[in-house]
Amino acid sequence: MINNNLNFIPPANFHLMGVTILEPPATVSRWVQCFCLIDGRKYSESFIEEKLYPDAGTSLTFTVNEHNAHVSFLNNTQVFIKRWNMLNNYIIIRFKPGGAFALLGLDVSEIRDIDVDFTDLNFTHKIHTSLLLDTLPKLNIIEQHRLLQNWLINLFCKASPRFDKLDALLLQASENVLSPLKLAEYNGVGHRTLQRYVRKHLGTTTNKLHCFAQIRSARQKLILTSNVIADIGLDCGYYDQSHFTNAFREHTLETPLQYRKRKLSQISNNIF
Repeated sequence: MINNNLNFIPPANFHLMGVTILEPPATVSRWVQCFCLIDGRKYSESFIEEKLYPDAGTSLTFTVNEHNAHVSFLNNTQVFIKRWNMLNNYIIIRFKPGGAFALLGLDVSEIRDIDVDFTDLNFTHKIHTSLLLDTLPKLNIIEQHRLLQNWLINLFCKASPRFDKLDALLLQASENVLSPLKLAEYNGVGHRTLQRYVRKHLGTTTNKLHCFAQIRSARQKLILTSNVIADIGLDCGYYDQSHFTNAFREHTLETPLQYRKRKLSQISNNIF
């Protein structure tokens, strides 16, 4: 259900869609969370919709069929409904917070809550993107995955990104429910410096980043524990159950109780 090694909560329908979740090459693992491989031929329905939650990460989705391939980029800062055409194969590269900036030189601040054609964006280190898209339809999904791994490694070699204190802080901020002020203080970084870095590399604010981490932690606890909802809210930094419920509903379009019931139902029916 949740891959603790990758810190990844897969969407519910990924089980139905026959999704394979793979670790990235070690070379780029500081910036890439995982690969998701979807073989559309294994699914009986033509289309499926899934709810994607924001967590300060971004995604590249390669859509491939026997005739062509294209790639889209998504930076969702709110719940996003993704529609999959199961006549295609999909390979998703999920970037950690700041990963798209580090490897692609991509300014994500103006790209929010819409699936955009990656080739239309202004980004650095364009390495044979057209050739890549021309080659993918000729390969099976395992070969496609291997090709994209090598493409990422080439991006890394071209970009030569450094993983410094502020990069590490971005990951802590996205996964830790500490307030931005405390996070900056514990790491010896000025709050304004952290604000500028988050805005530049993630296209969001430190408060939003904190909110994403709270919701992420709450989702994990609602699925993995039997703790009462009020206690989960307090554990995640909310003042009381009302505050937790309102914030959770605003960012997931469900109450914590509705979310828990839906997920546990999917788990019990072996469709998570």
